[in-house]
Amino acid sequence: MDAYIFLLFIIYIAYLLTKFGGLSLKEANNKFLAISFIVIYTFCALRDYSVGRDILGYIKTYERAGDFPFMDTTWTYMESGYVAFMQLCSSLGLSNRMYLCIVYALMILPIYRTIKTYSKDPLLSVIIFVCFQFLTFDLSGIRQGLAMSFCLISFEYAKLQNKKDFIYFSCLMLLSYLFHRSSLIFIFIPLVLRFKLNVKSIIIFIVAVLVAPILTKPLILLNSNNELSRYSFDDRLKMGGMLVFLFLILLFMIYSSIKNRRYILNNENIFYNIEQYTLILMVGIFFSLVFNGTMFGRATMYYTIFIIYAIPNAIKQYKTSSQTIFTMIFHLVMLVFFYLFCLTPQILDTVPYKLGTDLPF
Repeated sequence: MDAYIFLLFIIYIAYLLTKFGGLSLKEANNKFLAISFIVIYTFCALRDYSVGRDILGYIKTYERAGDFPFMDTTWTYMESGYVAFMQLCSSLGLSNRMYLCIVYALMILPIYRTIKTYSKDPLLSVIIFVCFQFLTFDLSGIRQGLAMSFCLISFEYAKLQNKKDFIYFSCLMLLSYLFHRSSLIFIFIPLVLRFKLNVKSIIIFIVAVLVAPILTKPLILLNSNNELSRYSFDDRLKMGGMLVFLFLILLFMIYSSIKNRRYILNNENIFYNIEQYTLILMVGIFFSLVFNGTMFGRATMYYTIFIIYAIPNAIKQYKTSSQTIFTMIFHLVMLVFFYLFCLTPQILDTVPYKLGTDLPF
């Protein structure tokens, strides 16, 4: 646990040093993000293979990948795109550690890029990424983590306003699917973006929330062995835990959307549109309820990850005094969430953190 606290300490120190270092706001934010994500990347890429429930299995699979024909998936349950990626790295003679370094470069860079380009409060965005289960999940779920990053890139083209958008979005969605099947859930995002936040959409959401738990049982009973219920998050991250936080965030987003509606409607950039973030979070909560208690629950992160941008950008629409209060509240909320639901339960075997034993130092 100490390593994660130290990670947060470095992030806050980096922010203070860059903020009060005599730089312009843009320069300070860029340097802060560069330092923070170099540290986060190092934290992920150099940790021991025992940190993260699935990592050792991924490493063992990578070691076997070169023994089979290119894109042959008969020997593993993993998707063909990820298998091809492993085999390419294996053919280059990359060690297990180098392979992990490349994996996390592909996973972390899109998050760094989108925060740098679109977040109006880089510090809060980084804290949300680290604290709200996204980082701890990435330490274990490599295939889905990569797929989520590809989907994040595709979001820029999700409005499908022209042929170029359609081609880019389709190609990135295909790439995501070839790395993890769960990314198929993101295919609904262009449809979600066509909706407007109004009384009608809120009523639809309320009805969907009431109906959602009824849809869970058929998913669990899809097969006689109940395999879908074997791989899920800790109970505290289900109905009683994470969803409470998500509903509170949703209430804040709805309030912010209504209060700042004039600004929102005049903003064309998809990453700055608070209304659309609110609708995306609604869909994420709906899927969280439907998939609760099944292995599909982790797929809801394709939608909930957008709180990394939604919360900071929503806060920046308020007056300065209100911005300060909301920012402090969300920093506190994220830190509490991190401790209660990511560190204490040890749901993904990310605690204790250790550096890799194969490192030369």
